[in-house]
Amino acid sequence: MKYLLDTNIISELYKPRPHGSVVRWIERQDASTLYLSAITIGEIRRGIEKKRIRAEYPDSMERAANSLLHMETVFAEKIWPFDHRAAHIWATITLCHPDKILDTQIASIALTNQAAIVTRNKDFTDLASRIEEFGISLPLINPFDEAH
Repeated sequence: MKYLLDTNIISELYKPRPHGSVVRWIERQDASTLYLSAITIGEIRRGIEKKRIRAEYPDSMERAANSLLHMETVFAEKIWPFDHRAAHIWATITLCHPDKILDTQIASIALTNQAAIVTRNKDFTDLASRIEEFGISLPLINPFDEAH
């Protein structure tokens, strides 16, 4: 199975003290099965830019920028784009959740690549149940839940 790591999972892993169950889940996976989306890169960069513009937390901003650079290096060939295939899927599933553009783009990328989304974001749970009406199954894994 392939796993698309959502933004909240990446953010958790780069915290000074990440949640133990998330770290354990990641450590149990084969690194070749873990992927990021270009959307996640953008969300993290947006957070860094927001801090920069507001001149908030300069030390934190620098750490985040270094973390992003590290992450892009580690996942260099494993960052999936929002491409034309994902756009076709997105056109359908965004009808179910039109106010969640980035989440539906991430879901479209996962579906295009036949991957489960690793996330704690409850919006994906809602989206997964809504798109079942279209016969689309979106596998989700919450590594904060010790059962995984």
